[in-house]
Amino acid sequence: MRIRFLGQYLPVSIVVRAVLETALMYFVLIGAAMLRLHRDLASIERTLGPLWPRALLFSLAMFASFVAFGLHSGRQRARSAGIFVRIVAAVALGGAISGLSLFLIPDLWIGRGVVALAGLGAAVVAMAPR
Repeated sequence: MRIRFLGQYLPVSIVVRAVLETALMYFVLIGAAMLRLHRDLASIERTLGPLWPRALLFSLAMFASFVAFGLHSGRQRARSAGIFVRIVAAVALGGAISGLSLFLIPDLWIGRGVVALAGLGAAVVAMAPR
């Protein structure tokens, strides 16, 4: 079964996987912030402000990076080593984009340790069998 989106027919399985991965990336940043800052969500949000814009930016940067590297492509014919290289490059690019964006927008700054830890979490999420 296929879904038509912006004039393109996309397999439902790829759309579902992309949506699930993007949603998981959102929660990965929140979990990374809680783990890195050693506090609960309420105290982090009292100190730094709401985390949802930061998590949304991170998840969208990762999604765009994964699409750019062809990880959400129905025509994927790469072997495991090729997929691994693409995932590593996509996570590095997504982490760099989100880190730079969070740095350039001072109200969204969260710290490079949180972004790095979230990048590791994103790599773990992306390594799930395809």
